[in-house]
Amino acid sequence: MVSLVVKCSSGTKLTVTVELDKTVGEFKAQLQAEAGVPPEQMRLIYAGRVLKDLQTLASYNIEDGHTLHLVQGAAAPAASVTSPPNQSAATAGGIAGLAGQMAPGGGGAAASMQQQMMQDPEMMREVMNSPMMQSLMSNPELMRTIIQSNPQMQAIIEQNPEIGHVLNDPAVLRQTLVALRNKSLFV
Repeated sequence: MVSLVVKCSSGTKLTVTVELDKTVGEFKAQLQAEAGVPPEQMRLIYAGRVLKDLQTLASYNIEDGHTLHLVQGAAAPAASVTSPPNQSAATAGGIAGLAGQMAPGGGGAAASMQQQMMQDPEMMREVMNSPMMQSLMSNPELMRTIIQSNPQMQAIIEQNPEIGHVLNDPAVLRQTLVALRNKSLFV
């Protein structure tokens, strides 16, 4: 048994005791009573990665005292090839798409979604205004963790130390996130 700290996007911190051989899905069910969020709406993030329900906690090298981030999102949709592109990118993309881009080896579907969003300002607006993205962007520490876990961003930061200073200044990061919410940027 280990104790884990779970930081919710609402700012609350939970300390939960769990066996590391439990799956992430089982852990979410355990968290439901304390967090007040249905498991299908939970997104657990550890070390910049979105945890998958079928994996065990041990498979992510989580140890006693470590911190996981809990972000509430929409219920996970069933995978559908026939759904409209705006719907699938806005709901299935969300934090999973962002984390897929940020995670080492992330690409494929995430790169396709990124290209599609850059070409369709309305899709970008929908994603940026979704409650899940608003919750994610209101947490500068989580954003910094996700950005810094991306190998490409690490290389950019090494080449341009000024960017590293921006990421380490919460006030500047908050201003940047507020600017990203500005709808006129995506028109």
